[in-house]
Amino acid sequence: MASLEEPKQKSSKFQWFVFVILIPLILAITVALIIMTVAGVNIFEKTKQFTNDIPVISTMVNQETEENQGDQTVELEATIEDQNAQLEELQSQLTVKDQKINELNNEIEKLTNQLNDKNMSDKNKEEVLSNLSSSFKNMDPEEAAAIVSKLDQVASVNLLEKLPNDERGKVLAALDPELAATITSALMSR
Repeated sequence: MASLEEPKQKSSKFQWFVFVILIPLILAITVALIIMTVAGVNIFEKTKQFTNDIPVISTMVNQETEENQGDQTVELEATIEDQNAQLEELQSQLTVKDQKINELNNEIEKLTNQLNDKNMSDKNKEEVLSNLSSSFKNMDPEEAAAIVSKLDQVASVNLLEKLPNDERGKVLAALDPELAATITSALMSR
């Protein structure tokens, strides 16, 4: 019977240790952590400072810190290299786009100048046509028809278009019938 009581006694000592010492200790540590956190004390920072004061532990912590810093340094250098490569690529793209913008601005300026020149030449043509049409108003229709027959079709159509209807009719009547039909057709298509 004595042998049956020994295992019970061993397990009861373990139970006594867990219930009397271990659980209250864990509970006390948890309550202390909560109180210190509420009070604004960073317990982990204090632990780190305390471990740095102990010679053997501080060398182990410093070695781990140095290894972590070495890894971080390598990662940061790789990140810097990547960002430098991206920066160079973006700068080259910016240069290309600046060149394209300059080319397009030059093209705009060139086209604007051409448009201004064309507008000026169109104004000059309008002025010349107005002057000629007023001259044709004062001419005899046969003389005007002789001049119109010598002009190319576009010029004759532009000139006759500026004349009043009755003058235009007199000039067309004095022209060769085929030429008059061609010019009349061109006038109608405008």
